Amino acid sequence: MAEVGGFCAELRKLWRPLLLWLTLGTVALAALFAAMSQEPDHSYIGNLRQGEADLHAQPPSASDLGVPPGPKYDKALAEMYRDAHRQTQDALAQGVVVGATQHPAGALGLAARLMASTLGALVMFIIAGAHTGGEWTLRTLKDVLARDPRRYRFVLLKIGSLWAAGLWLVLCAWLGLVLMGLVTRHVWPLPQPSSQAATWLWAGRQVLRALPVLLLFATVGVCLSVLVRNPLGALFGGLILIVACGFASRFDAIERAVPVVWVGTWMRFSAASAPQSYLLDHPFSANESVLIGALPSLVAIAFLIVAVTAASVAAMKLRRDILL
Repeated sequence: MAEVGGFCAELRKLWRPLLLWLTLGTVALAALFAAMSQEPDHSYIGNLRQGEADLHAQPPSASDLGVPPGPKYDKALAEMYRDAHRQTQDALAQGVVVGATQHPAGALGLAARLMASTLGALVMFIIAGAHTGGEWTLRTLKDVLARDPRRYRFVLLKIGSLWAAGLWLVLCAWLGLVLMGLVTRHVWPLPQPSSQAATWLWAGRQVLRALPVLLLFATVGVCLSVLVRNPLGALFGGLILIVACGFASRFDAIERAVPVVWVGTWMRFSAASAPQSYLLDHPFSANESVLIGALPSLVAIAFLIVAVTAASVAAMKLRRDILL
């Protein structure tokens, strides 16, 4: 019961204006990303449909096609009609991918993927800096450890509460995308998936994949906060870490050992997207040509979580000035 009480106490500490503003900001960024995906696809499909209609209404002449009138002209014109129709159908098939984000199931999958991307990492580092590093800047750590001196418990409770905050952000981003979808389905109508059950199954897999990634973000955030003991320091440390991992992932010799590649492989982000800028990834894209398998990626993420947690506990125990 004491552990449950400690966890609830950490959750109450998290419920502060910073979390509220970050929640609103996360929802706004998720909505912006969805809009940046849906509006261009809607316009592109509309332009193709209009072009196909114009082609039928005013077909090019034989001289325009550079062929003599007769069978050759008829064949060239029919080929143009087929190409235009094929291009429209391909765009509609691809539009289903983005159109699914206007559906509650697709919105849930998109919310989970965004929080498992660079956006989620930055938000989690900000919360970790305030939630953990703030114990030093606000001089409340002495009181916390006076009630329970077990420093490993302090680290585990911080990680657990931050993980819960990440789940809260996924939920809020999902609700925001669902409300947005009610509007964009009329403003930018896109083709919808034929099977809602398959879309819900896809979304459920994305949420399950995001769980260990959010736990990794929370663990790294707590470790940075313990090391620097400052909210801004934890944020800047996280930024440096993301940039460094992104830079290292560009070298073929070491890319398989870079954590962002593990995350990208596990989440099946597109290989065409740079690991340090997963927000550019297509909402439903899948990386089929992964560098390492999904299971090795999950094992590597789990190992990193354990190692970083141990490092945080060790750093807490080695510091003799915590209670000063």
